[in-house]
Amino acid sequence: FQIVIAIQSLMAFIIGVLAAHQFKFSGPSAVMIGSSAMIGSGAVQFTSKGLALKGIGDIINIIIVVMIACVLVLLLSGKLGSLEMIILPVVIPVVSGFIGLMILPFVSHITKALGAMIHSFTELNPLLMSILIAMTYALLMVTPISLVAIATAISLSGLGSGAANLGIVAACVTFIWGSLPVNKAGVNIVLIIGAAKMMIPVYFKHLIIAVPLALNGLVAGLVAYFIGIQGTPMSAGFG
Repeated sequence: FQIVIAIQSLMAFIIGVLAAHQFKFSGPSAVMIGSSAMIGSGAVQFTSKGLALKGIGDIINIIIVVMIACVLVLLLSGKLGSLEMIILPVVIPVVSGFIGLMILPFVSHITKALGAMIHSFTELNPLLMSILIAMTYALLMVTPISLVAIATAISLSGLGSGAANLGIVAACVTFIWGSLPVNKAGVNIVLIIGAAKMMIPVYFKHLIIAVPLALNGLVAGLVAYFIGIQGTPMSAGFG
């Protein structure tokens, strides 16, 4: 379990390396971008005792930092001659990571605002609360936003968590149903396991998908209310 948590904490670095791979960057450039993402994610905490890893960081901020690092690699690669392997490993992580840390408090307001909105739903009557939470979680499941971070931040539990659980299930089922006719078995198996976030590019490319997600989320909210599905803050983030 501790090994899995350690791997999860390195997600920002992994995202950076995979983004570099998409751009066909060299190995050293991939490490620079991964390091930049790790620094700017907010997962690395600087304490009096040294460095500590806390969570996975802010996904939206990671994306911004990776974009900045990739641009710097494209602009600076091949421009510094023999000094490139000395200067770039310092300049790219420091500059993009520093920018990431500076904008992190502002970018994190996006997640905080969504958390406040979802928390406001819990003050409504149970039926309306279940519907709104399930629909919101269904719509946000396939986005870079960390739903488990929101759920744990507002301590979403009981019926609210149950509705969130079914909202995530509704999103996964929606994508599985659409994936079956067009994708191979491997992709569908991954979706069944619960890795719906792999469909983020598809979702943003075809925003009409939000319609079935919202409708399925509505049905999921009704089911959660009438059956009385319960959950915890952690389950609300994973379905």
